[in-house]
Amino acid sequence: MLVDGKNRVVDRRNGQLIFSSKSDNTQKKANDSLDLEVFRLLVDEVPVKMGTHITLSVSGKAREVSFGSVMLAGTEVLDIQSSIPARIEADGTMRAQVTPGEHTIQVFSRFIDSPSAITTKKLTKEWPDFEYISFKSATAIRQAKLSGPVSIDTTQISIPGEWEEYPTYRMGDGETLNIETEFRGDHSPGANELYVKRDLWLDFDGEGITALDRISGEMKKGWRLNAAKGTSIGRATVDEEPVLITQDESFEGIEVRSPAIELEAVTRTETTSGFSASGWDARADQYAATLHLPPGWRVLHASGVDRVWGTWLSKWDLWDVFLALIIISVTRKLIGNLAAVLAGGAFLVALHEPGTPLLIIPLLLIVIALLPVVTGKVKSMLRSMGVVLGVALALSVITFAVSTFRLAIYPSLERTEIGTYNQNRYDASFSQLASSVPAAQMADRESMARKSPVAKSMQIEEVIVTARKREQNLYQVTENDRVQTGPGLPTWTWNSVGFKSSGPVPANQTLSIYYSTPLVTSIWRVISVFLVALYAGIVIIRLARLSQFKGAESVGTPGATTAVLGMGLVFLLGATSCPTVMAEDYPPKYLMDSLEKRLTKAPDCLPKCASLNDGRIAVSGSDITIQFNAYVDADMALPLPRSHGTWALELVSEKGQLLPLRKGQENHYVRLSKGHHLISVKGKIIADQATVSLPLAIHNMKVSAPDWVVEGLVDGRVKNGTLTLRAMDKNATQKVDTLKADPAPAFVSVRRHFVFGKKWNVETTVQRISPKQGAISLPIKLIPNEKLLRDMGAVKDGEIVVQLGHRQGEVSWLSSIEPTEQLQLKASSGTTYIEEWAFTPSSLWRLNYEGIPPVKADEYANAFEPVFKPWPAEVLVVDVRKPGGVPGDTHTVESALLKVEAGSKLQRSTLTLEIRSSLGTNYMVTLPENAEVLRFSVDGRAMNTPSGSEVKIPLQPGSQSIVIEFQSLTDIGMVSHSPEVLLPDGATNVRVHYSLPRDRWPLYLNGPPIGPAMLYWGVLCVIVLGAVALPRLASTLDFKMPIAMTGWLLLGVGLSTVNGYGVLVIAIMFFILAARKQLVIPETMTRFKFNMMQCVIVVWVGLAVLCMIAAIPMGLLSNPEMKVVGNGSGSHFYNYYQDIAGASEGFPTVTVISVPILAYRAVMLLWSLWLSTQLIRWAGWAWGCFTEKASWISKTVISEERV
Repeated sequence: MLVDGKNRVVDRRNGQLIFSSKSDNTQKKANDSLDLEVFRLLVDEVPVKMGTHITLSVSGKAREVSFGSVMLAGTEVLDIQSSIPARIEADGTMRAQVTPGEHTIQVFSRFIDSPSAITTKKLTKEWPDFEYISFKSATAIRQAKLSGPVSIDTTQISIPGEWEEYPTYRMGDGETLNIETEFRGDHSPGANELYVKRDLWLDFDGEGITALDRISGEMKKGWRLNAAKGTSIGRATVDEEPVLITQDESFEGIEVRSPAIELEAVTRTETTSGFSASGWDARADQYAATLHLPPGWRVLHASGVDRVWGTWLSKWDLWDVFLALIIISVTRKLIGNLAAVLAGGAFLVALHEPGTPLLIIPLLLIVIALLPVVTGKVKSMLRSMGVVLGVALALSVITFAVSTFRLAIYPSLERTEIGTYNQNRYDASFSQLASSVPAAQMADRESMARKSPVAKSMQIEEVIVTARKREQNLYQVTENDRVQTGPGLPTWTWNSVGFKSSGPVPANQTLSIYYSTPLVTSIWRVISVFLVALYAGIVIIRLARLSQFKGAESVGTPGATTAVLGMGLVFLLGATSCPTVMAEDYPPKYLMDSLEKRLTKAPDCLPKCASLNDGRIAVSGSDITIQFNAYVDADMALPLPRSHGTWALELVSEKGQLLPLRKGQENHYVRLSKGHHLISVKGKIIADQATVSLPLAIHNMKVSAPDWVVEGLVDGRVKNGTLTLRAMDKNATQKVDTLKADPAPAFVSVRRHFVFGKKWNVETTVQRISPKQGAISLPIKLIPNEKLLRDMGAVKDGEIVVQLGHRQGEVSWLSSIEPTEQLQLKASSGTTYIEEWAFTPSSLWRLNYEGIPPVKADEYANAFEPVFKPWPAEVLVVDVRKPGGVPGDTHTVESALLKVEAGSKLQRSTLTLEIRSSLGTNYMVTLPENAEVLRFSVDGRAMNTPSGSEVKIPLQPGSQSIVIEFQSLTDIGMVSHSPEVLLPDGATNVRVHYSLPRDRWPLYLNGPPIGPAMLYWGVLCVIVLGAVALPRLASTLDFKMPIAMTGWLLLGVGLSTVNGYGVLVIAIMFFILAARKQLVIPETMTRFKFNMMQCVIVVWVGLAVLCMIAAIPMGLLSNPEMKVVGNGSGSHFYNYYQDIAGASEGFPTVTVISVPILAYRAVMLLWSLWLSTQLIRWAGWAWGCFTEKASWISKTVISEERV
């Protein structure tokens, strides 16, 4: 076109004419534009990885563009992903064939070493002036500090969406991003979180404490729990499995091999006060303890934690103090100083005693205070109230005195029977910590991993390790170790003192406990009785002086009404569930599956229906030929070698004839009939590397490839079924026009997992990083003294050649190493693989690491298994030592029960032992010399009965129950004993059940601390005192009665074994009759009162006579009631318990003094004869007393008197 006489270029775009003064060539050059945006993601791992995201905006013609070296200094390519043909040359230069439009190229690379600085530069004129580098930190590996460029707001740039959350820096030409390592790995592990629950048992003799410690929580460091100073560990279990107690650097403790710890241990301390609160050399984040006290023991005060209950001092609160001070002050005001002193002493020692009558005294003091200031009916009412309260106080003091004196003499009578400790009690606050990753967190982490395609392609994924249960038990013992069974665990309960802390308890915290021994407690109780009795007596005397009655006033006591409201509420909840019934189709699935299997049954020779031999591979230029002999035992489809896209299959022939192919999901198949075949496969290699994968092994393989490097062929065998061919000259087969990307250099991760058990093993896993596919072959260096337990080929110069198939992700093998005191590991300094070291020590070994810190464990990972990720050439030194086992018992008698049935001539006994053993051994029990074993069983299995007095028990590891029945010819005699049984190592929780024949009269019992008490002798003492006091009282009252001190004594003794309360009824009868005769004047009494009095006398005398008459047949025919009580015992059954029986003490012995029941019958016969004669004499005296002056006043007599 001519414009102003000059030629003008006309360009047609989108239906429009564009005028330009430039030539055509110039215009075309102007239209070939290229705009770039470059974003990089720096991933701080080992190795440090770099993802480069290049966005291209292209216009103009299709062309090839060179971008320069997009790889940063010190990096190596891992992968390239591009929507257009692109490749990276050996020098790092990237070329791409661009077409108009928007395109994306992603380049993934790794740093050969840990970079300290990254510098960017403008590569070409098209390269942007600024790059953007985002940083993804890995705090588990190191804490990095970045400096240099200014961080920018990612919302202001078009950064890839998944990178927006990372800090991003804009870097121009020549700018440097400095990376400083502040610290690496887990340089400061978190503190252990332990929850300690303790049950402490004070020995009956107060010489030591046995404890059951339950520790749960989370271990984060140390991986050992040592006992506190002064505490010895008897036995321990983890997850109910016994573990070995070891000594490491003079500390006794237990190796811990699980982050979520669940430990149970029986410990022992010989110090009863000032001992460690937790019992362990570790801080307890939560703490609770219960101190079990034997009968007679008390705790006056305890300190060490912020909450203590059950002590004498802890029972006092401000209300008690206020009440005591008020009562003392009122007593001083109303009665005097001496009474106030007694009040203070009584309240101090007896306020918290069981059954104390002190709480009645404040009411009496109120009456005493009001009596002087009131008159009339109010005063009469107060007098009556005072009488009632005074009688109640007197009776309460008597009851309190009797029960307290009894406890002072027999502390075990505080409870009817010793309690049994329930080991399954467990405070919910000390439950096991959750050790698995919550599902929501797992889902969040997995979704984040899926969200980032770049991270996925670079295999930048977060490894989530859960605390799973191991197939391998890390709590191990060797054949020379002896697992301790420790002291037996007490099973008794009595009184207890509780301890609890609301905050952490440090390891050096002690419990200070101040005890009251059984002797001091008994003295305390006796003093409390005297103080309460004196104080109550003074109060009653003061009340009596103020309540003197004048004349014959009749004062009625006001009645008291009591309203009792009862309410019951019962909820019955029932739930029924209906089972879901589903009809099944017919025929059932299993029949259809069976029919399908029969119809599609494979040949019997599978999977060995074909044998391939004499393989030949020839490569000429880009042509590849594979030839082999096939020996087939049945008609089949033979899978052909796979190419994985590195070479194109062209034809398959047999002796020059083409064979039809069938394509499967991954393989090509050729159909062969039964017999011998010579197969030839031809193809063409596409790039400078070819992979031949063999679905079936071809034996005696030979390769002829002059211009190719062959990998994977060893002595005619193709290792892992994959053969790799690499061109010696990359340019020989490169098709420049296609820009097909070369495979990335081979790079793998080598993970060595060291397991220190009875044998030391190393599990090595080689995992592919690049290239993503294709066979690779790399030399891997073995660690010193590594012995392969799997055929991995020849070992040369301490190296083996590891091959990965086309899509094989990893390969692993197991090795063994010899135990050594120090293990030194050095990371490879090469560029073909990066190393990772993981350690799993069993409880047999303790490891100390020096050199580099471990990677910080995931929140839910097993932190006791450290993982190290070294940089090339870094060194880790592992010092290994084996803690020695602590000497201790290998068998323990947890409980022993001896049942004794005494007979007149034969004593039969049954010994039951519960024994815990950690190894198989023989346990010897020695019976009395004249004993004959009747039956002997272990866990219900009958064993051979020995002929002698020694019984050899074959113990097996674990708990077992042993029952030995034996008898001995022993006359029961007046003094009888339980048989002497010798246990070689003592026992815990020892019980003796002694059964006395019913034809014996027990007189005295003696045995272990907790057992029955014969209260009869105390009753007899009271009877003797009463026999002395009653005549004196009668003499004081000037009562004439036909019974003297001897009569009272005989009457009380005779009734004491039959009806103990009958003596009181008879004594009241005598005093009533004497008072009737000497004090009652019928003329001064109204008819109603006199007759009612006579009726009461008749009823009471009848009751007393009934007691005396009934005592005669009961005494002659029944057994005597000796008032045997305590620990579930009865008159002829005695239940004894002892917490610990030492080996030197022997099995506790029970002694019983008894006489034949005929002796009792004879005594009661004589007593009955005496009573019969006395009843005749007493009857005449009683009738005289009853009819003195009048026996009954009738109406007629009254009328006559009036007349």
